[in-house]
Amino acid sequence: MIGLVRPSVVVAAHFNQPARHPLHRRGHGHDVAWADYEAWTPKIVVGGLLLIHDVFANLEDGGRPPYEIYCAALESGAFIERAERGSLRALTRNSLAPVDSPVGEVDRHRQ
Repeated sequence: MIGLVRPSVVVAAHFNQPARHPLHRRGHGHDVAWADYEAWTPKIVVGGLLLIHDVFANLEDGGRPPYEIYCAALESGAFIERAERGSLRALTRNSLAPVDSPVGEVDRHRQ
C-alpha cells in the first residue's frame, strides 16, 4: 500500500501504473466525485475493486453522486457487483471496457 496525500486527481494524473484497489476519499459533490471516477477507474486492472460508499438509490437517504457513479460503472460493462454491505458497494473490474462518465446521461440518474 502506498499512501499519498494530495488532491486525488493530481495524484491520478501522475500515477502511471495499474491499480488493484485505489482508495480515495473526497467530498460527495458532483464535480469532485465524477473527477475521481474519471481519473482513477481507468487505472483499475481486471480483477481489481472499485469501492463506492454512501450509495443510496433513494435521494432522501443520501447524496446522488455515489449512486450515479455506481450506476455508471455497472452500465459501462467494465464492472460487476461483487458485494454490498449497508451503503458500501464493491464492484469488480471484469473487462477493459471504457469507464468514462456517461456525458449527457448523468442527469437521468437524478430523477
